[in-house]
Amino acid sequence: MSFNRFKFIWYMEFIHRMWGRTIGAAFVFPAVYFFYKGYFSSKMKYRVFIYGGLIGLQGVLGWLMVRSGLKEPRRPAGLSANENYVGVPRVDHYWLCAHLISAIVLYSLLLWNSFSHLASHPEVKPFNGVKQLKALGHTGKALTLATIIY
Repeated sequence: MSFNRFKFIWYMEFIHRMWGRTIGAAFVFPAVYFFYKGYFSSKMKYRVFIYGGLIGLQGVLGWLMVRSGLKEPRRPAGLSANENYVGVPRVDHYWLCAHLISAIVLYSLLLWNSFSHLASHPEVKPFNGVKQLKALGHTGKALTLATIIY
């Protein structure tokens, strides 16, 4: 790997880590303020704790994923100990998948929470096809998630 390629990957990962920390801070600071002011209902307090925990889980899974790529790569079978071997570090695909799935679950829950607040707005009128639309949305989400996992 060239040094320029390494720098590109390093900066991309650095930006990814900083973005995650920014999201965490953008969630925690307002949540603490709203808790302190008493703006949350008991139902919303529960959701905020769950979402905060999932954001923390994202960070933990991301670190476990990165840590899995820091191990010494295995030498291929048949290669003698005297031969030089520089392996390519790879992250474990299970940790990568868990990190991605938890992000999708977190995004879905936050979107669902936003829509539940929007749907309770007095100007939004329900319509007859809500159940079919809900089923179609859940089916599409499940198929998309299955495609991503596979």
